[in-house]
Amino acid sequence: MDVMLIDDDDDTVFLMDVLFSKSDAVDKYTIETNAIDALKKLLKKEQFPDCILVDIRMPEINGFEFVEKYEQKLGKLHPNTQIYILSSSARQSDEQKAMKYKSVKEFIVKPLTKKKLTEINESVLRNKYIRYD
Repeated sequence: MDVMLIDDDDDTVFLMDVLFSKSDAVDKYTIETNAIDALKKLLKKEQFPDCILVDIRMPEINGFEFVEKYEQKLGKLHPNTQIYILSSSARQSDEQKAMKYKSVKEFIVKPLTKKKLTEINESVLRNKYIRYD
C-alpha cells in the first residue's frame, strides 16, 4: 500500500516513520508536514497514494480544510484513494464533522497501531479495483 501522512507534529512523524518502515502493509510512503505542500504534490503526482492519513490540527490549513480542497480538486480523479483522519482529538464533534466528507473512510484517534494499519491495508486492497463513477 502507498501511504501519505500529513502531520506537523514531530513526535507523530517520527513514530509513523518507524511504523511504516517496519510494516509489511506499507510498500511506499511519503510524509508531509504541511497540508498545502501535500496538496501541491498530490496535484502533480502521476502515481497516487492508496491512502492518505491527515491530522486535524495543523497550521495554514487544517485537516478538514485539506479534505475539502482534496474533494474539490482531486476526489473525482482518484475515487479509490481512502482518507483517514488521524487525530489526537477524541471529541465526538470532530469525528462527526470528519465523517460528513465523502472521501473520509474513518476517524482514528492517535496513536495509529500496527493492527489498525493492517486493517487499513485490507480495506485498501478490497477497494483498490472497485471503480466509482
